[in-house]
Amino acid sequence: MKILWGGRRGQDFRKTFVRITQEALEVLRLGDPSLRITQEAVEVLRYAYGDITINLELATLTLNLFPVIVSSMTPSDHITVFSEYDLGAIPGASPNDDWTERWHTTLAACTIESGGDHGGQFLRVDHSGENRYALSWDAVGDVADVDIIARIRWAEQLQGVARVYARGSGTTGETGYFVDVHSDTDEIELWRYNNGAATQIGSALSKAIVEDTWYWLRFRVVGTALKYKMWIDGVSEPGSWDKEETDATLATGWVGFGSYRGNFNDCDWFGVDEV
Repeated sequence: MKILWGGRRGQDFRKTFVRITQEALEVLRLGDPSLRITQEAVEVLRYAYGDITINLELATLTLNLFPVIVSSMTPSDHITVFSEYDLGAIPGASPNDDWTERWHTTLAACTIESGGDHGGQFLRVDHSGENRYALSWDAVGDVADVDIIARIRWAEQLQGVARVYARGSGTTGETGYFVDVHSDTDEIELWRYNNGAATQIGSALSKAIVEDTWYWLRFRVVGTALKYKMWIDGVSEPGSWDKEETDATLATGWVGFGSYRGNFNDCDWFGVDEV
């Protein structure tokens, strides 16, 4: 995984990246079982160095990672903790102009808000209606095989349906794969839109969701394989996927975050690894 950090926005993220990495390596150096590496630090190390295994409880990583991490970075894949954006509407004026609203854009308002645990800001989707809405991250472009990870929450009542999209396209006819997380029914589903036609892929997964609590959602789409898993923030990422399905309908498209209904679907970490 390589990280995009060119320009002013990239420099802001570089500061956050270096801080997180240094904190993680300090925990590893001390080797104190009472200390924990945050999930944020784990994801930074994994995205920069590869699919490395880290023991969160004992912090028993012996590699001197920091020189390797820094020397390996070239503009390619992408992470944002939303600290590089201005508070207020998104999409908006620069630097808030590298996201694009897709489908039924009058039904939701997106803003960068102060808060979150990573860069001190987060993306909020306030969905006033009930219909298909997405916000694509244009910095990534159209891609085929991706590993997406997002940290999400439902900050006002458990009414929201948050979504992470892959291979999205279309303006009047919605197209894309997405993981649909229903905070109101404690269910996660995998769906496909194809020129507006909706098809559920596989069965729903029951997962208890707590209001105003952060969760990690990983969605991997490689070839015809579609996989996802979700876990509460503060615990280790599960080794296995919650669901693994196959579908050969869609080939490429944008990635993004969105919703179907409900106020305050939040995201303070969004990473895309092209695999």
